[in-house]
Amino acid sequence: MSLNRSELEQTRLELRQNLKLSGWSEQRIADALGIHAERVREALANAEPDPVDVWLVRDALDAAVRASGRDPAPYSRLTEESRPNAERWFGIRPAAEVSALIDAASRRARSDE
Repeated sequence: MSLNRSELEQTRLELRQNLKLSGWSEQRIADALGIHAERVREALANAEPDPVDVWLVRDALDAAVRASGRDPAPYSRLTEESRPNAERWFGIRPAAEVSALIDAASRRARSDE
């Protein structure tokens, strides 16, 4: 699943849009996922992306947007139809596992308020 320059740019914009919709910071996403913020930044920049990190951040952003009571903006390339291939090619984490991490972080944040 190799993307051309135009598709990479579109994906970058879609990821950024969902980051904005989520109301979460790059650091908060990283903390919830248990990864370094640099990996989140690189996935969002989408210059020379690691497909595993791009899908991880995509799924985290989707869950964070939903946790805020909104619907995520759609993706043109990182679609549910593309997920089986991404799982086969890259060994991405299950979306439900990523969603559970984001939900737990969201609950912790609400209890801290």
